[in-house]
Amino acid sequence: MKLQVEAHMLMPTFRKDRCGTLKFTTARELTKEEREFILEAGVNDEMGWVCWSGNKMQTEDLPSEPATDDNKTPAKRLRDVLFVLWKQEGSRGDFELYYRERMGKLIDMIKAKLD
Repeated sequence: MKLQVEAHMLMPTFRKDRCGTLKFTTARELTKEEREFILEAGVNDEMGWVCWSGNKMQTEDLPSEPATDDNKTPAKRLRDVLFVLWKQEGSRGDFELYYRERMGKLIDMIKAKLD
């Protein structure tokens, strides 16, 4: 799903690594579907594109290739993938416990291959 909604950009902040934090306030009440989409994307730490224009954007103006985060460490990528798997398996129990158990199994599998 893509989201296009009228919004006001608030004052940005910048981190030491020169990344920016952008905040927006929507100009209208969001639908239930839009709120759920935004919430799920945030919970899953999803990567995507933010496009800003003073005028309504056309679909062809939006990037079609997936957004990537080349700065994400392999450990962070593995954690994110395990989170998606946990969600697909029904989100039972605490994710932190699930993560530790899965990582333990991976570590044991690799240890078994050591001399």
